[in-house]
Amino acid sequence: RFRRQALAAADKCGSVELWCQRFSKVQVQALQWTQHTLSDPELLEDTAEVWGPIFKSMDSQQQEDFLSAYEFVQEAKAQYGEELLEMRRRCFEEEDEDQKNFGLGEALAKEEADGDGDNNEPEEAAKEDNEEKGGGVVGTDDDNSSNNNNSD
Repeated sequence: RFRRQALAAADKCGSVELWCQRFSKVQVQALQWTQHTLSDPELLEDTAEVWGPIFKSMDSQQQEDFLSAYEFVQEAKAQYGEELLEMRRRCFEEEDEDQKNFGLGEALAKEEADGDGDNNEPEEAAKEDNEEKGGGVVGTDDDNSSNNNNSD
């Protein structure tokens, strides 16, 4: 959803090619980091500890999809958050605030207030990721549907 909204804004602004390239690069980085995390027993154990029982109940493909999607959104916000907000404001001046800022305004304000840059509790982030994939309960066959493109 994040990627789809950002690319819709980029299309209106005439910069969709640039954003496709940027997002492709971030997606590759996110997948590489995810694969590294899942292949290292110590990192995997730490990750499972952070994300809790929801993560532990996932099969390996679900874990990869979840971590890759989460890492993509976090890294895209970190690298391009302010630029995305500015583009969105320029191109969608009459949209509601959440649509206008990809949900980044509230997240960036919370990060500034918290001072730690981590704006999601683990189970809340897992729930949000699962909802973006089309719902269903994590660890069920709903997650194994043909909708495996988690970064859109």
